[in-house]
Formats: sequence, C-alpha cells, structure tokens
Amino acid sequence: MGKAAHSGIEPEKGINALTIAAEAISKISLGKISDDTTSNIGIIRGGTATNVVPDLIELEGEVRSREIDCVQKTSKILMCI
Repeated sequence: MGKAAHSGIEPEKGINALTIAAEAISKISLGKISDDTTSNIGIIRGGTATNVVPDLIELEGEVRSREIDCVQKTSKILMCI
C-alpha cells in the first residue's frame, strides 16, 4: 500500500502504489508458465485523480491449470502483490 500526496505540490511525500505494483508484476511469471498452466493480470485499477499520487492499486487476474498444485502455488504468489 502506498501513501497519497498531491503530485504537483509535494509528490515526494507520497508513496506511489502503482510503482510498487509495477515492480512486483515485473518479478512474477505471467503468460504460459508450463504446458498446463497460464497466468495473467488483466485489470489494473486505482487512483482517485490525475494530480494525486495513488495510495491504492487493485489488480485482477487469473491462473488456469490442469494441475491443482500449480494453481495454488501460482495463486499464492499473485496474491502477495
């Protein structure tokens, strides 16, 4: 979770949740993970205005697999971001 701040007056007082989410997404496997497993984040939502550093970002995604163990492992990783 970030910290909101006015982006024109004092952006240095904010913690940008979008930047945190982007860094986390860049470190996980998306797409085809194995022959039986895929993962994707398809919706990113957040912020309250264009002039406010966003403090909260919501991500929605899915994991599909024929292997339940792989779904559980990949889902846990995605839920941590």
